Amino acid sequence: MLTSEQMRAARSLLRWEQTELAENSGISVETIRRLEAMTGELKGRYETIQSVKNAFESAGLEFIDPPETVATLNRKERYRGSGVRFSPNPNERYLRLVANAVKSATELSLLLEIERDPEIFKKGPHHVSGILLRGYQAWLEDRLTAEFKGSAFKPSDISDAVGFTHQGDEE
Repeated sequence: MLTSEQMRAARSLLRWEQTELAENSGISVETIRRLEAMTGELKGRYETIQSVKNAFESAGLEFIDPPETVATLNRKERYRGSGVRFSPNPNERYLRLVANAVKSATELSLLLEIERDPEIFKKGPHHVSGILLRGYQAWLEDRLTAEFKGSAFKPSDISDAVGFTHQGDEE
């Protein structure tokens, strides 16, 4: 859930004009204005709202959703507890998305292979890992491209977060 109030607050934290948000999210300035003019939860296409959220999260912000008990209050009090802040670890979001994409790809690959060959696990770990790696990279790249649409995600963001060094980096 993202509210128009969170959207305006996020833009203010980053000191972005509506045009900067439009550039970073790939959404038109007119759409940004329309979304910010709303009250409460944003209404619109999922992809549009996700692109706006991705742009803010890529800039280092995180959104705070209200606790469940707050969501049951009347309309006037409903959004108490919602907010936005600078993320203590901006790469954490990327790590979660990549881990979830890997988990989904693994489960899907195994389910498809089990349908084809119910004896897959009797053939050993080398056989199972080979099946998982076959076609895995393309599927994962497609999934991550969709997840990070509107963000400034780079593969190095993940390796930086987990402490890997890039080829040519000095120790």
